[in-house]
Amino acid sequence: MTTKLEELKEELTKDHWTWNYSWRGLRLDLLEKRYKLPRAEILSIMREIAHALDPPDEEIKRLPRCRSCGMRIVWGKSEEGKAIPLDPKILHIISAQGQRVSGRESHFVSCPNAEGHRK
Repeated sequence: MTTKLEELKEELTKDHWTWNYSWRGLRLDLLEKRYKLPRAEILSIMREIAHALDPPDEEIKRLPRCRSCGMRIVWGKSEEGKAIPLDPKILHIISAQGQRVSGRESHFVSCPNAEGHRK
């Protein structure tokens, strides 16, 4: 029989791999309710998993980490010139005009504690 803590670690590990070294599928508020653990403890477990399951790419391993979730990030600049954390994976999309566009997504999209940084 597994404990709630073991179930949480298993769910976080599965999500981490499913989303290619990201926490995109998680919502902290739901995890808090389901596992009856405080947000700080869940974030601590997430950082532990992110450190243990680093991407195999050596270049990514040198990048800094998000203080909340432990994922690797790249620093960029917003249109206003402010520093903004980005996920390291480069995305390739086709624009509405049919042009191929490459870029990185804001880490605020995948970080489950993004709201904590916006306050």
